[in-house]
Amino acid sequence: NYEYPILADPYWTYSHTAIARTGNGAYIPGNETVARASRELSRCFNCSFPISGAPRNFPLGGNRFTLNASPLTFINIPAPVEMVRSSGATNFALRATPGHFDGAGSTISFSFYKPSGWPVRIAIAATVIKDRGAAANAANAQVAKIKWTQFATQLVLNTRSYS
Repeated sequence: NYEYPILADPYWTYSHTAIARTGNGAYIPGNETVARASRELSRCFNCSFPISGAPRNFPLGGNRFTLNASPLTFINIPAPVEMVRSSGATNFALRATPGHFDGAGSTISFSFYKPSGWPVRIAIAATVIKDRGAAANAANAQVAKIKWTQFATQLVLNTRSYS
């Protein structure tokens, strides 16, 4: 009783809590709220989202766009994605579409929350279809975690600038 297609490559996951930080790595304290973060992402999604190719307007469910997932501006690593779940701008998920380096069907979700006395944090959970081995997967997750911390930081700074 096999169910097709049979996938030979196992998926892998990572999670991260992105917290706004200063240039020297210290946490940025503040009173930014999830509602203010949502307004900022709705005002200008790509002003805070740290991956090249993100649309200016917050994408709606079903919207597709191609990100450039390279950490280097002179290299293009196509990452076509689709918005698959959105409960407003502070709870959304993207799914990789064919041609994505992580493999079509990979997902990443972003959920925003706010601890008392701190600015908004972003809980990120990713499931990656293509397993490239422990070392490559760890490098991929590390680059992603750096980008998501940049996301939290830029979002907090933009929220302060445009509130």
